[in-house]
Amino acid sequence: MIDEMFIKMVCAATEIQDMWKPKEGDLHVYGDEERVIGLTKVGAVTVLNLEGLKDNLTWCPRIEDLIEMYLKHVKSHYVVPLLAQLVNWADNPQRYHLDLNTMMILFVMETCYNKKWDTNKEKWEMI
Repeated sequence: MIDEMFIKMVCAATEIQDMWKPKEGDLHVYGDEERVIGLTKVGAVTVLNLEGLKDNLTWCPRIEDLIEMYLKHVKSHYVVPLLAQLVNWADNPQRYHLDLNTMMILFVMETCYNKKWDTNKEKWEMI
């Protein structure tokens, strides 16, 4: 199950949404009041048609997508230094309760885009 806070974060993360190149297996949400989670299936809808639907869908990147974004940002192919940095970043009592998806998007937005999530305003703010 995808955490509602994670969905709010990805909806507000325009930097991440702008990077979406739809592919089979991507998770996305649509709808305002009642969020519906969908799974992109290329056999049912062509990737060309998905590109046109991007304005109506919000991509929910998987952890591996977020890791890939971080590695591209730091121009590296090595995951071990990322894990070490993530562990150091996450070693904070305020982050202990977070699920891994939420923790990963917070980490990527902070380290790659210098933004923190404002829980009260439910939007990303520059650090």
